[in-house]
Amino acid sequence: ALDDKALGVVLDSPVRRETARRLLAGDSAVWLFLPCGKEAEDAPARARLAGELARLETSLKLPPRLPSDPPLLSEAPVKLSFPVLDVRRDDPAEAAFAQLLLGSDTGLEGPVAFPVFGRGRALWALAGKGLHDATIAEAAAFLAGACSCEAKELNPGLDLVFATDWD
Repeated sequence: ALDDKALGVVLDSPVRRETARRLLAGDSAVWLFLPCGKEAEDAPARARLAGELARLETSLKLPPRLPSDPPLLSEAPVKLSFPVLDVRRDDPAEAAFAQLLLGSDTGLEGPVAFPVFGRGRALWALAGKGLHDATIAEAAAFLAGACSCEAKELNPGLDLVFATDWD
């Protein structure tokens, strides 16, 4: 039944609150890691993700601001930072969020990672054998690169449900 408690779980969770806090503090993207529950797959995938993101934080460069660029509408600092947060599929507080993420695409098997940016928009999922250094680097470079569109609908990805006042 959709009562107040059930609605609260659908709209909010500890990981969503921490993701929003970090995005509002200026992190470029928060990477959500959903382990599959098989330690032999999860541990190397998480280590690969964290290691590659740490490398990218120092090797990627933010594009220079040009006079023709639209003004920044946020007071959050602009910095290259890619923290990783775990979203456990078996955590009751995160079950609705995990289901939302995993239902966003087909074939999301094994460990899965989602970079979340802006006001809670998730870029494409990296899953199983698709979660490797090259795809992590491609997503991070896209997120650190110059924005080529002014309309949110032109950005790839999907909006996630957050109970956050982004303004």
